[in-house]
Amino acid sequence: MSAAGRIQELLGPLGDDENAYLRVRVGSDPELSPAELLYPMIFDPSFDRGPHVHLEPSPPGTLEELAGALRPVQVSAQQMASFLVYVCTTDIAYRADRGPWTPETARPVLESVIR
Repeated sequence: MSAAGRIQELLGPLGDDENAYLRVRVGSDPELSPAELLYPMIFDPSFDRGPHVHLEPSPPGTLEELAGALRPVQVSAQQMASFLVYVCTTDIAYRADRGPWTPETARPVLESVIR
């Protein structure tokens, strides 16, 4: 099976038809926002913030501030494709190429997923 076929197979259960919107649900309660799911983890006193403890401006401190910071970003299909190709073909930590895909093999598959 091709990579495009495999991705379609994996995404198939998420939408019933071509006009369906995909929504990724994290956690067992679909009514919870991402902020409500993240808040207990990142504000736990044992959460290791490493060198990012003193960020400027300071990170959100309440659930409402966190929810406000997690807003949708408007991007075009072309911008999304370029981002996904980069993420799927580059070791982000070292900014080095990584396989198994190259940008040339990844772009058509990911553009198909976006469509």
